[in-house]
Amino acid sequence: MGTDRITGAGIAVHPPSGEDEEALLAAIESGAPVAAALTLLLGRCAQAEGIPLGARAAALTVGEREALALRLRAASLAQPMRATMACPGCGETLELTLDPEGLVRAAGAPVGTATLEVDGYRLTCRPVTGLDQEAAAAAPDAEPGRLLLARCVQATDPRGAPVAAEALPEAIADRAAEAVLGLDPGAETTLAATCPSCGIAVSGSLDAGAFVLTELARHAASLPAEVLAIARATGWREAEILAMPPARRRRYARLLTPEVRA
Repeated sequence: MGTDRITGAGIAVHPPSGEDEEALLAAIESGAPVAAALTLLLGRCAQAEGIPLGARAAALTVGEREALALRLRAASLAQPMRATMACPGCGETLELTLDPEGLVRAAGAPVGTATLEVDGYRLTCRPVTGLDQEAAAAAPDAEPGRLLLARCVQATDPRGAPVAAEALPEAIADRAAEAVLGLDPGAETTLAATCPSCGIAVSGSLDAGAFVLTELARHAASLPAEVLAIARATGWREAEILAMPPARRRRYARLLTPEVRA
């Protein structure tokens, strides 16, 4: 991807405006895959050197995008971030309170590319990006893991001849997949807890991007009612209301129409 690419570390985020929320809801309603919807939101709400990322958000690694999604969540919603896991031992539902900024701090940064030798095969690997995820989502007939491997791994066989990732022996492909994931530790967020009922350790994975999109979309669902209530009471134009910070817009809407929830 080149050494001059943008990185998540130098990117600022701001809470979505009404226009951003409207765009997110429209993308979700149209059936956009999670990766594409996250690219849209980050492209509008994240900036590098004061310039919105736009389509460049797709070129970030999965871990960088997950971190930006968590930072966006922290900037957008004051209430705690909550997730649930089921205990495999007794079936108890565990409720977890998460700190999005803490999850970002705990994740490692991507480390670029790596080349390794496995049983004579030479594998050059890079992290998965949003572009790769969007390509996988656009090819529903393809096996996602193999498609991502084909995009992120260049391989040669023991004779030095190029070999397609989908043609690699299973054991070699598994090592390549491990290497790709290891290059971007923030791409996988693991949650851990102890079941209060049976005492066993419980762990699970959090898809931070999808989780944050769902939360923000849920909070944006009342956008039409909020805009209508404020417009009726004040005569302000829709564009003016959508340009408000969401928290301020929701406060006005609650005062005007108690049944409209933030």
